[in-house]
Amino acid sequence: MEETSDDAIPEEKTYYKGGTVKGGMIREIETIVATMNEDGREALLRHARELAQIPAYQKETESL
Repeated sequence: MEETSDDAIPEEKTYYKGGTVKGGMIREIETIVATMNEDGREALLRHARELAQIPAYQKETESL
C-alpha cells in the first residue's frame, strides 16, 4: 500500500451535494478499500449504493 503524508489528505472532503466528511473517516475508508480485491470493492460499492437509498441514512437537507 502506498504511503501518504497526513498533509496530503484534506481535513474534510466536500462532495458534489455539498456535504462534508471528516478526513479521518475518509482515510479509514480509503485504507479499507485499498486492501480489498476487485470482488470486495464491487460488493462494497453495491452495498453503499443500497444504503444510499435508505431514507434513514440520507442526509437531511434544507429546502430552498
